[in-house]
Amino acid sequence: MINFLATGIGLGLLLSIMLGPIFFVLLETSIKKGIKAALFLDLGILLSDLMYISIAYVFVSQVADFKTSEHIYWLHIVGGIVFIIFGYLTIKKKRRKRKTQAKDLKTNNYFGTVLKGFFLNAVNPGLLFYWFGMVGILRGKEKL
Repeated sequence: MINFLATGIGLGLLLSIMLGPIFFVLLETSIKKGIKAALFLDLGILLSDLMYISIAYVFVSQVADFKTSEHIYWLHIVGGIVFIIFGYLTIKKKRRKRKTQAKDLKTNNYFGTVLKGFFLNAVNPGLLFYWFGMVGILRGKEKL
């Protein structure tokens, strides 16, 4: 378990220096509203990551138990159907441009800044797939 946490912390630090949309939002927030607002935004991002890691850990544990049972055939069928549906919906999805106006948060609205960081990070589907992959790999190494 300690190895699992140490690897997770190391990967988290690596991810913190990678350039992505959250990095630029964090940079913009620190320039416009100051370091304190950027720290609260980062707190929301951290909470979102912790939520994803927890969900991924529980899910991978459940799937690992299911994988050792005699129902592995059904796991393959259901997984294949999910990926086919996901691919079909992705191909057929119509791109709509929404005209939304983002309300600028006040400098002292730190709870709103935490929520902004949480939801900006939570809507990134790549992050969910990343944490599922990392937890799956680390759980596999842990069992060896």
